[in-house]
Amino acid sequence: MYNIGILSTASIVPRFIEGVRLSSSFRVLGIASRDNEKAKEYASKYLLERSYGSYEELLADRDIDIVYLPLINSLHFKYGKMAIESGKHVIIEKPFVLHKKEAIELFELAKQRKVFLMEAQKALFLKTTRRLKELLAGNIIGNVKYLEANLFFKANYPEEHWMNDHEKGGGCLYGSFSYPFELVSYLFPIDEYEAKASFIKGRGSSDCLALVQMHFGNKLFNIAIGMDIDGDNVLVIHGDKGSIRIKDFHRGDRIEIRTIEETVIEEYPHQSEFVYELEHIAKCLEDGFLTSPVCTSNLTIRTVALVEELYEEFQ
Repeated sequence: MYNIGILSTASIVPRFIEGVRLSSSFRVLGIASRDNEKAKEYASKYLLERSYGSYEELLADRDIDIVYLPLINSLHFKYGKMAIESGKHVIIEKPFVLHKKEAIELFELAKQRKVFLMEAQKALFLKTTRRLKELLAGNIIGNVKYLEANLFFKANYPEEHWMNDHEKGGGCLYGSFSYPFELVSYLFPIDEYEAKASFIKGRGSSDCLALVQMHFGNKLFNIAIGMDIDGDNVLVIHGDKGSIRIKDFHRGDRIEIRTIEETVIEEYPHQSEFVYELEHIAKCLEDGFLTSPVCTSNLTIRTVALVEELYEEFQ
């Protein structure tokens, strides 16, 4: 059983704790906040054994085996590096970091320190993703030519919130681009590509809507991401014999397959979308891997690099 320490009381933490409790290889030992009372409140509310009044205090705890890091985006590199240097295995929420050179440095450091490091990317490990890969390998929709992904969320952040501050890693492209890009990269080889982005600026200095158009191989991929938008979150893959549609693809539990002959809906219910990712991490740790063979270091580095490149058009 591996002990997890959580750096931050971010909004995603309760769902992560639920996923850990449904897993068989991990338990959350404690949680840290820069506000000691807040850490105590979270530990009490979620029945955690330990709380820490600073991130450094958690990292110094020798009983913590692995750190889950869902801090504000601009702090991922700083505290990811500190966690690795503390000898902990590390899971960093997306976006992994804000700059390619930071991603390369963290993976090199983790290799040197012989600790496991992975970007938190639950979409790659879902049953729907596994099934989607099987369907595409079976050529059920024929030659794939066009893909589209929409990922919207109704945020309503106050103007002073860090998600409205580009320098702190705020904005919709930082927040959600990795989901569709890494999922499609996992399904198809994207070795060379052309990409361009269009943005609408939101409150503060960040983007509230981004449209990314990609061309790789003989395929076109349209990605729309938005904050403060109440819309459908969906991935659709179009082939010359049909299409496959997954609603809420980053945590989905059903697939709709349309062919000339019929429309079939397959359901894959789950209690928590985090469980499959955690099971994968446990297997990696048991096998002595320092990086994931699915959410690879190359995939993460490439994603960070592409987001950094696309944001050059936003400045």
